Amino acid sequence: MAAGAPVAILNSDPIMHNVHTLTFENRAVNRSQPPGVKKIEVEFPVPEKVKVRCDVHDWMNAWIIVVDHPYHVVTGADGGFMIENVPPGTYTLEVWHESLGTTSETVTVEPGGTAEAGIVMTAEG
Repeated sequence: MAAGAPVAILNSDPIMHNVHTLTFENRAVNRSQPPGVKKIEVEFPVPEKVKVRCDVHDWMNAWIIVVDHPYHVVTGADGGFMIENVPPGTYTLEVWHESLGTTSETVTVEPGGTAEAGIVMTAEG
């Protein structure tokens, strides 16, 4: 997500949850989210990786990656993604996964064109 943009954390369950963010650069959030509170909006003005967990259900967690540019996206279920409106130029595309780490690839967007990346992340074993 873009730094400073609001993010809505939703609760569609008929039970209580807790929104607890673990941050270094941004103000942490630690709020209960009972069934009647369907949405909590928060903002993170500084770029960083923010871990989100539910203190009520220890198996529930997520990550919010806060960046200082408009070129970000969450992959689909198949791992594919598209970042639109990227100006021509050469860029370093960085991909992060909480277990597999970070990998990057250099891509060049030609004027009026598109670029494709073939990033593959595998577990080392």
